[in-house]
Amino acid sequence: MSEKLKKKIYRIIDANMNRALEGLRVIEEYFRFIEINKQAQLQLKKIRHRLIDVIKKIDKIKLLKNRDSDKDIGAKYSTTEELNKTDVLEILFSNFKRAQESLRVLEEYSKLIDSSLSVDLKKNRFELYTFEKNIILKISRKKVGVKK
Repeated sequence: MSEKLKKKIYRIIDANMNRALEGLRVIEEYFRFIEINKQAQLQLKKIRHRLIDVIKKIDKIKLLKNRDSDKDIGAKYSTTEELNKTDVLEILFSNFKRAQESLRVLEEYSKLIDSSLSVDLKKNRFELYTFEKNIILKISRKKVGVKK
């Protein structure tokens, strides 16, 4: 792999690590301050910290050296959906997707740096899929007053 491509790969990894951690934190804060569900908050914290542990295996200096936020063409644009949230559930949905998509990107591109990282990233992603299903169904049942 050329040095130029390697720098771009580190840039992708850096952006998606930040995006995944941000999405997980947004969800975690919902369970910490709105739903006040200690078990869910701790499970999300565990997933987030496992992601941090994976990230620790990647050279942080290389990530920072290749970060170029000022020239990121994706940073300047927002969709109408991003700006117009009307419900906390929409915030949860979008942040679950943000974190899951970022984990998938990390899983794929980390193979080019250290293929062993992708295994842990995949585990995190699938755990998040399961967590999302269980918790969103529980919240939506509560919202409409439906019992299990």
